[in-house]
Amino acid sequence: MGDAASLASVAIDFALDYTDPGSHIAQYLDDHDKKPSNGYLEWW
Repeated sequence: MGDAASLASVAIDFALDYTDPGSHIAQYLDDHDKKPSNGYLEWW
């Protein structure tokens, strides 16, 4: 059951990441702000 649980966990994580456009927008903005890819949005 360990392999099936791992596969289900990966599938659920993928589905939740795919259906959350806000996190993709935030990641894009973080990649292009004052200090890129640090996990915070810094515009000033």
